[in-house]
Order: sequence, then C-alpha cells, then structure tokens
Amino acid sequence: MSIDYDKFPLFQSLLAKCKPSKNGKYKDLSKSEKEFFVKRVRELSEDSHEVIYAIISAFSPSVDSTIPYSGVFIESGVAQFNFNKFPPQLKRILYNFVVTHLSDDK
Repeated sequence: MSIDYDKFPLFQSLLAKCKPSKNGKYKDLSKSEKEFFVKRVRELSEDSHEVIYAIISAFSPSVDSTIPYSGVFIESGVAQFNFNKFPPQLKRILYNFVVTHLSDDK
C-alpha cells in the first residue's frame, strides 16, 4: 500500500522538517529518543495510530498490498512494527510527529 504523499500535507510537512546531516545521511534517534517514542506511541489514540500507519505507508517504497518494513497484523486492522527496522529518516519523521502531536494536546 503506497499513499500519494503529494496529497498528504502532514507527511510533506514532517518530511520537510527532517534534514540530513552534512554527510547526506539521516541521523538515527538516540536511545532516549527511541525510548520516548516507544513509550508515548502506546499512549496515543487509535486515530493517531492510523496517522502513524499512513506516514509509514507514505514513506514506504513498497507499492504492493503488503505491510511495509516487515510489519505484521496482530489482529484485524492492527499492525505491529519493529521500530528498529525503519530507516533513520522515517524514525525521525515519526518521532517528530509524536512530539508535535503531544505538544498540540497541551
């Protein structure tokens, strides 16, 4: 499943905020950033989880109907991913989404 990210303004905004380092590569999250993300993502609403899935799908190079990045369905309509299998840029995008989303809730 691939989403036309040109029609997904949130994805475009998050992507624009995620810049590579001087060597052209994206810096992976620190251990504390990963721990923060994993803890906080569990606290988000189902709607927020659907947005996260849409972001993952929009970033995925896959155009078939499989779940990107070796994700699996653990129950009907509920996908599970190994965060460590995501590319650093996607991790950073998702982290920024969660941070922004949590700050908007305040």
